[in-house]
Amino acid sequence: MTHSDEIRLLKELFVPEAQAAIVEQNGNQAVILKESGKDAVLKHITITHLGETPFILLPEAGQGKDRRYSPLFSKQEGCAYHQACDAVIFYKRGDTLFEIYMDMKSQRTSGCEKQFQATEDFIGYAWKVLETQHGHQRLKRTRRKIVLNTKRNDHSLQSKLATHPKHFPKDGITYIKVKDRAVLTPADILC
Repeated sequence: MTHSDEIRLLKELFVPEAQAAIVEQNGNQAVILKESGKDAVLKHITITHLGETPFILLPEAGQGKDRRYSPLFSKQEGCAYHQACDAVIFYKRGDTLFEIYMDMKSQRTSGCEKQFQATEDFIGYAWKVLETQHGHQRLKRTRRKIVLNTKRNDHSLQSKLATHPKHFPKDGITYIKVKDRAVLTPADILC
């Protein structure tokens, strides 16, 4: 089994409402991530050059109106296990499959740790379903947690639309400062 096969199985596992539309931009596959919150400054980000078999999961979109991963779990005040990040990008580069957990934050950069953890737990469950129900043996994957935001950064990229990430080993999250309507590539995100 290859990483392309893994991505195909994931696409089959998730409902269409939870999958981002892949569009073509200048001959490359791309996804447009949107934040609809009324206070959002960062509303529209394009990620292009997604390679041959991209898959982008939109956990919040798939949760529906009730905003939870499963109706079997109770919805209690303050529970973190239903929180979701904005997108999970499954991106293949060479022999490596990247799971890129991504959240868009306009002003504040805090509060995403629980979103990432709950989403990682849910994706872990999906991988386990593929393993037990489809006989799939996991291939090596590399996880990254990325917060695209309008404040927290370090150095400028040549594109002037994003800045190099500042790594914070304590929480394992990379923060990348971007402007609304930025166009990024996986190389920008994974640098």
